[in-house]
Amino acid sequence: MARPFTVIGFTIFFTLTLIFELGQKAAVVILSAAAAAFVFSLFFESVRRDFVIPTACIAAAVAVLLSFAASSVPVEASERFCESAHTVKASVVSLEERRGERYYTQIKTSEIDGEEYKLNIRLSSKTRLGFKPYDTVEGELQLYDLGKTRSARNYYLSENIFTGGYARGDITVSRPESRPLGYYFLSLRAYIKDTVSRLVPGERGALATALLIGDKSELPKSVSAAFSSAGISHLIAVSGLHLSVWCLFILKIFDIFRLRSRIGAVISAVFVVIFMAISGFTYSVMRAGLMMLVMLLGTLISRQSDSLNSLGAALVILCFINPYCVMSLGLRLSFLSTLGIIVGYGNIDFPLNPYIERVKNKYARRSCEFIFGSVRSTVLACAFTLPVMILDLGKVSLISIPANIIADLPASACMILAGLTALTAKLSFLRVITAGLADITGVCASFLINLSKALAAVPHSSLNTTSFLFPLWLVFAFIVLAAVALIYRFRKRSVLRAAALICTFTFFGVCAGSYAISRTATVITVADVGNGSAAVVSSGGKTALLGCGGDSYYALSNIESAMDSVGADKLDFLLIPRISKGESSLALDAIDSFSPDYILTGELDSNLEEILKTENYALAPAAEISVGNAELKYKTTDKTSIAVLKAKGADTVFVFRPSYAPNIKGDILILRENLPQGVSPGNFNLTALSADENRTPAVMGKLLSLGADAYATGGQGNIRITVFPSGKIFAERVD
Repeated sequence: MARPFTVIGFTIFFTLTLIFELGQKAAVVILSAAAAAFVFSLFFESVRRDFVIPTACIAAAVAVLLSFAASSVPVEASERFCESAHTVKASVVSLEERRGERYYTQIKTSEIDGEEYKLNIRLSSKTRLGFKPYDTVEGELQLYDLGKTRSARNYYLSENIFTGGYARGDITVSRPESRPLGYYFLSLRAYIKDTVSRLVPGERGALATALLIGDKSELPKSVSAAFSSAGISHLIAVSGLHLSVWCLFILKIFDIFRLRSRIGAVISAVFVVIFMAISGFTYSVMRAGLMMLVMLLGTLISRQSDSLNSLGAALVILCFINPYCVMSLGLRLSFLSTLGIIVGYGNIDFPLNPYIERVKNKYARRSCEFIFGSVRSTVLACAFTLPVMILDLGKVSLISIPANIIADLPASACMILAGLTALTAKLSFLRVITAGLADITGVCASFLINLSKALAAVPHSSLNTTSFLFPLWLVFAFIVLAAVALIYRFRKRSVLRAAALICTFTFFGVCAGSYAISRTATVITVADVGNGSAAVVSSGGKTALLGCGGDSYYALSNIESAMDSVGADKLDFLLIPRISKGESSLALDAIDSFSPDYILTGELDSNLEEILKTENYALAPAAEISVGNAELKYKTTDKTSIAVLKAKGADTVFVFRPSYAPNIKGDILILRENLPQGVSPGNFNLTALSADENRTPAVMGKLLSLGADAYATGGQGNIRITVFPSGKIFAERVD
C-alpha cells in the first residue's frame, strides 16, 4: 500500500463526517458495514495483498469508536451542569471578542462546585470584562447548552466548547501564579491586534488584523459580507494559504542570504509552530502546518514527502485530537481545496501550456505561468469545495476566479506588511519605517475593501444554492464521476473530459433552473427567535424582514441564517409592527446587519426614534408595499396587528401581537406563541408557529387538535416555506 495515511486519514475524516451529520444511529450501520466488508475482503487474495480495503474498514471502525468517545463528553457535561448555576474556577484561554452587542471569552475550568473538572465554557457578557490571557476567574455562572440544533451544537463542539455561561454576580479575577506557554502566544496575539489596530485605524486595520491572525471581531459586517459575495472570504480566515505565503517569504530571505536548506528548514518549522499558536490553532491552519512540518522533516532527512500522504497524516492527528473537528467549515474547505490542487494540478493538462512555453521573454513567460497557475489552482479548489459551498454555505460565488486572481497578491502584501508593522513597532528607532509600513498596509487594505464591495455589487455575482436542484446535481455528478472511475479508472482522458463537461453543463442548467424558480417562487423563512416575530420574505429578487423581535439567545443568528438561506446580504424592506420585545427588540441589530433601504414602523417611541433618525423610514399604522412579485398589506390598531402577503400561488397571513385577527382568510398562517382570536387555523393549508421550546408543545397540541397542518420553530431551527405560482406549497425545517 503506497499511501497508508491517505487511506486511513480520508476514511476516518469522511466516516466521522457522516456520523456527526446523520447522528449516532449511523455509527452502528457504518460499524456493521465495515465489519462485513472486512470479513468479505479476506476471501480474496489480491485484496488481502493490497490491504487497502481492510485498512479502510479498520479505519472506519476506529472512527466509530472515536465518535462514541467524543459524544460522551458533551452529553455528560449537559446532564450534570447545564440549565443551572454553579461555582466555577477557571483560566482564560482566549482573547475577549465582541460579537454584536455582547462580549465572549473562552475559559477552561479547573473546578466546578469545588470538584476538579475540566470543561471549556464560552463566557458571555453585555460589557467588556477586561480579562488578560490566563487570568484565573472565580464566580457563580449560569451554564446552558450551546446550540439548539445539531449543526449548531456540532459547530461549538468542533471549537472544543461544550457549554455557554454568564455571570450571576461578581467575578473574582486574579493573575496566574505561573505563566504557561500558551500565555505568551495569547499575549503576542493581543499585541499584534492592538498594534495593527492602533497604527492602521478603522476598517482598514480590522481587515489587516483579520488577514494576519484571523481575528474578525472588529471587522464590519458590511466588509465581511462583501468578501463573501465576491468569493474571497477565505482570505480573512487564516488558513494554509496564509501560512504558505509566510513560509515562501521566509525561505526567499534564506535564499537571498544563502543559508543552508537544513538551517532554513529548522527555522521555518519553528515559525510554523509559532504561527499556528498565534492564529489560535484553527483546524485549517493546523492542517496546513502539519503538512508543512512533514515536508520540512523530509528536507532535514533528505527524503521527498508525499503530499497526499501528508494530508492524510494531518487528518489522522486532527481527528484524534478532536473528532468533532470534521464539522469545522474551515477544515472542510481547506481539506477539499488542498485535495483538489494536489490531485488535479499535475494530472490535468492546461490547454494554454504549449503557447506559454513559446513566449521567449522569461519575465513575460513567468508572469503568464503565475497568472494561469493561479487560475488553474483556483478552478481546482472551487470545483472540489463545491459540495461544501452548496450543502453548508448555500451560496456559490460566480466571480470567485477573477476575484481571487486580483485579490491574492494585494492580500498577501497586506498580511506581510501588517506583520512587519507589528514587528518594527517594538523598536523605537524604526518609527519612520513603521509609519511607512503602516501607511502601505492601509493602502492595500483600502484597495481590498473597495475591490470586494465593487465585486459584490456586480449583478448576480453570487448564486443561492438552497434550491433542491443542487443536491440532486451533486448526486448526479458523483454517479457520473464514480462510473468513469470504476469503468475507465480515469485512464482515458477523453472520457474524463466528457464526464467533466457533462457535469459542467448540467450544473449551469441547474443554475438556470434555480434562478427561474427563485424569480417566480416566494420564499418565507420563519426565524427561530423564541417568543417573537421575525420572518424573511424573498420574492422576485427582493427581500423583506417582517418583525425583528424575540427572546431567544440565538434570535439574531437565526435571522442571519434566514437571510443567508435566500442568498441575501441586505434588506430592501423592514417592517417593525409594534414596540415590544417580540416585534422590535432586535431593530438596531437588524438595521446594522442588513442595511434596509426602507423601514416601516407601526409605532414609535424615543428609543426607536433615535435608532431611525438616520434611516429612510415611515410611521404608519397601515400601509401597502410591494415585495418583488408579492404585495404586502399591513395594519396595526389597539386590538390587532396583522400583515397579509399576496403572492402568486398563495396568500400568507402574519399575526403579530395582540393575537386578534377576525375574519382573515388565506392559505398560510404564521403566528407567534399563542393561538390568535378570531382565526381558525384549520381553515389554512399550512400554519407556522414561532415560539420557544417551553411554549411550543401546548400550542402545537391545540393546533393539531383543530386540524391544522402545523410546524413550529420551538428552538429546533428555522422553517422555510416555498410558495410556487402553481399554488403548490413546500415547507421544511432548516437546521
